[in-house]
Amino acid sequence: MKVMGDYAITFGSAGTAFAAGDVIAESFRDTEDNFNGAYGAVCAGLVLGIRSGSLSFGIGAGAAAAAA
Repeated sequence: MKVMGDYAITFGSAGTAFAAGDVIAESFRDTEDNFNGAYGAVCAGLVLGIRSGSLSFGIGAGAAAAAA
């Protein structure tokens, strides 16, 4: 049960970071386009990197998610 809770917290944190990054980028840039989602994806990737303890993994995950 503890492992499932850890995954749920990680997934929820990444989703929250994505949504926050998307909305904040839209607010600052005052446009609604695909780049806002890319900024949100970078934020979500960085959360995964923080969780895994590897900055390079976080940067790679964020870049991969932003490119998708």
